[in-house]
Amino acid sequence: MRVRPHVDTLTLRDGRADLTASLDLSRLPGGHLVVDIYSFVQVHPDRHLGWWQYDLGGRSGQLRVRLDFAEIGPGSVQTALDGVELAPRATWVNPGYVFEPTNHVQLVVRRANDRVVEIGHVKLQQTDLHTLDRYAQYVYETSAYVPPSAPPTFVLTFHATRLTYIGGLLSEHVPAGSRVLDVASGHSLFTENVFLERLRREWHYKVTCCDLAVSVMEERVKSFPQHDWLISDVVDLPFRADQFDAVLAGEILEHVPSTERALAEWARVLRPGGTLILTTPNRRRLTNRVNRFDYPMAPDHINELSYPECVRALRRAGLRLFASPADYLEACVDWLSAALQRTDRLQTRYTWPRLKPLVELLMKVGNLCPPIAWNLMFVARKPA
Repeated sequence: MRVRPHVDTLTLRDGRADLTASLDLSRLPGGHLVVDIYSFVQVHPDRHLGWWQYDLGGRSGQLRVRLDFAEIGPGSVQTALDGVELAPRATWVNPGYVFEPTNHVQLVVRRANDRVVEIGHVKLQQTDLHTLDRYAQYVYETSAYVPPSAPPTFVLTFHATRLTYIGGLLSEHVPAGSRVLDVASGHSLFTENVFLERLRREWHYKVTCCDLAVSVMEERVKSFPQHDWLISDVVDLPFRADQFDAVLAGEILEHVPSTERALAEWARVLRPGGTLILTTPNRRRLTNRVNRFDYPMAPDHINELSYPECVRALRRAGLRLFASPADYLEACVDWLSAALQRTDRLQTRYTWPRLKPLVELLMKVGNLCPPIAWNLMFVARKPA
């Protein structure tokens, strides 16, 4: 290996961090190293923070890359080899870059003709609350909720399967008439037509939804006054202990900096014998295993966990695991692509109607092998 980062994940503290790596370009005369920082979306220039190029052909040693993003500029990256500071031959910087919770540092080794020889990958995590709030506002301004009338893409098929699974888990583990809290609800699954019908006909739950998205909460309380809606942080809930029969935490654990704090808070508001239903992406899903690098499923995910990590975290929170179904297996990986470039081709090509039966089948197959499935689900109970 010509470049080997000493860590695969780096967390910024006050916008700063030091990255170290071993570098060996002794057999690459004329070669150079590029420190390249992107969003995982990798769209130039908006989602590209910048790059710094160093002429290091024929040299080797211990590399230190000092990151300082108090203000994004040419001096935000300072690099040294064996303690000797290096001056970049060329740089490009995007001072308007909006940090995502998880960003991507690439240490790119190139030949003299600029051909890529090797890339060292490091996830760069941002946990500063002010920065994360800025990113949330950026998302709200540039993205939109996908309406039910959207084309039958992979995401909508996954959503339909998820509704089926969660609906079954609620019927099996949460008795009719229970008081249910939907944390970080967003628009809330309990406003989906199929769930509204089951609430009326079968469940009769008293539903409370909470989220920090003020505009969404204001709109939802007008459209669905039968539920309670409030603005609240999911790790600092405004309820006394033992208040709810069930907590639904759908696709939120990956967005909070501390798994332990979130699970402890959700367990606190559950009554003894109450049930937590949790869904979250799998950090060690099949594509990450074959690439040998944990790409986040989405750039706004701070804290993706693997199946064993979720099990251990639930137990540390004092919860007993009762069921752990899973959703979707990425069986259509392009195995012949280069390492770190293997993707599930079905997800990108599922605009062809004839692929729908295969997608639906693989949604069910994921339940047979949760540790490598795309999305995880857990049913855990607070001891009585």
